[in-house]
Amino acid sequence: MSYVSSALYHFNGFGKLNDHKKNYEVLKEILRQGCISSPPHIPGYGEIKFTYFRDRSLLDELKGKGMIEPSIVCFADIPAEHLGIHCQKYGYCGIALKRNFLTKNGARPVSYIPVDEVWSIDNWGHAYLNSLEAAYKTIVLWQDEHHGGSGPKRSVVEHEPKNIEDKLVLLKHSLGQELCFIKPFKSMLPEDHIDNFYMEREWRMRMNAYFAMDTDAVEKICVPGVYIEELKCEFPIYADRIQDTFKMIESNM
Repeated sequence: MSYVSSALYHFNGFGKLNDHKKNYEVLKEILRQGCISSPPHIPGYGEIKFTYFRDRSLLDELKGKGMIEPSIVCFADIPAEHLGIHCQKYGYCGIALKRNFLTKNGARPVSYIPVDEVWSIDNWGHAYLNSLEAAYKTIVLWQDEHHGGSGPKRSVVEHEPKNIEDKLVLLKHSLGQELCFIKPFKSMLPEDHIDNFYMEREWRMRMNAYFAMDTDAVEKICVPGVYIEELKCEFPIYADRIQDTFKMIESNM
């Protein structure tokens, strides 16, 4: 039994896991577009960006509103036999894309930072996140000061910057990109808790997962059994890759 999956799963029912009909319609739209996208759901490859909120902290991601909000799509590196807990959070309609397709397009695992329920100065996770947060906010402050509070006049990233302006752009861009892959989690929660993010083995991709030009990248499509025949008729190209999510999970229990 493998500890990892040859494909990474994206289930689209978070917050509405038992609304199979709605989740099924969302999945069909993903298949029509050949694309898993993040808001504002720009077609194709989308855009690579992140938004910085200076009044938030990295720890605020535990509340769903972190200091850095990247435009990303997310996947779970979980073998089929262990998807039960994941589907209890994210629903039963999803798609699995091959790992090598995702990695060549920039997908990679997040860096999980364990934190305790109660903040303390000796808590390693809190201290680490506070340090990263302070570093990024310092760079932003320096950049603002350098431009007299008017914001940078240019945002082109150079790998060998020659002046202070370009050095600040490079530092802000590079650290900001890394912060897009930082994820705190409450380390003391039980494995089946909805807020135990570590058990999701999350990968992130800072662009749309655009597979319309490479449909072989789709390894598996998962839906409740009642939708299988309809889905095969509407998307015959994927007919041999469509599976009943419930049977897939039950057969591996």
